[in-house]
Amino acid sequence: LFHRPIHFPKDKLRYFSMMDKDKFDNLTKKYLSDLLRELKLVNCDIVIDMLFSATNPNMGREFFDDVKTIVVTRDPRCMYLDIRSWDGYCTFLPCYDVHQFIEYYKLLMENQTYCDDVLYVNYDEFIYNYPLISSKIIDYLGYTKRPKYEFKYFNPNISVANTFPRRKGAYQKEISHIEKELPQYLYDFPKFE
Repeated sequence: LFHRPIHFPKDKLRYFSMMDKDKFDNLTKKYLSDLLRELKLVNCDIVIDMLFSATNPNMGREFFDDVKTIVVTRDPRCMYLDIRSWDGYCTFLPCYDVHQFIEYYKLLMENQTYCDDVLYVNYDEFIYNYPLISSKIIDYLGYTKRPKYEFKYFNPNISVANTFPRRKGAYQKEISHIEKELPQYLYDFPKFE
């Protein structure tokens, strides 16, 4: 690496490196490969949440030899109800003003980069149409059979309680704004009696 010492502030020594993109990519790929090997996560399947950007899932995939990417979207009404239930703990979504939430969600979706080799799944559809969507995921991953502990971490019969139709009474005014401004992103939930 090309290193140069720089001084900032005066009493601390700092370093920076200058290299071209290919060299950076190769070193980053080697670092990540070494890290996974050190953690004994080679030759096995691992799931990492948010390893790649959902709006541009191709960014960063060049650092891995064999990677599968699944981007999960969700009905904006459900997302809004979720972030409101977090009692102010919002990490990246505006949660206090429904108009800001709508604008942010719209910008995310309008700037989404779609990639042919990425599987896109709607979380709500995964719950309500589990057999079909789970089969798509299994096929995409190249598995030949269902996981041994299929419902250990995700059970659609439990998750259904967190979907919009089951929580319809909350924040009705805000939900109406979302339905008016984001109709193209709404999931068509099954009708309940």
